[in-house]
Amino acid sequence: MLRHERRVLAEGGRPDLASKVRHVSLVEGDGAGYDVGSFTLEGEPKYIEVKTTRGPAEAPFFVTANEVGFSEAHPHQYHLYRVYDYDDERDAGTYYAEAGSLGGKFALTPTQFRATPRANQRETKGAWASGAKGTRLDL
Repeated sequence: MLRHERRVLAEGGRPDLASKVRHVSLVEGDGAGYDVGSFTLEGEPKYIEVKTTRGPAEAPFFVTANEVGFSEAHPHQYHLYRVYDYDDERDAGTYYAEAGSLGGKFALTPTQFRATPRANQRETKGAWASGAKGTRLDL
């Protein structure tokens, strides 16, 4: 998608912006809420999340709470590029793009829970140590 974004900007007369397209998730990690930082031809920021599956366009895919929250905070700049029918050997697939909040475009189903220990509810059951010979868990 980086090459695609750079090509669209360069062909649209914005080589200055094409050179500024960034693979944010690679440089900054997955915590940004999007994968690619790009621009519209008018120079406005464009935040792109890329989701890829080998299955058809209708196949479900996972998004994080952070990605959903970022899309809600930036609905006018957020774009999801949905790559499907992906073929590893050819490094190719088909895609469509959706702009706006993920909650407005997709049915979102919560699939994970975050567990926080309650105060005074823990019991010590054993000891854990990590040493040069590996990890030991004594229970």
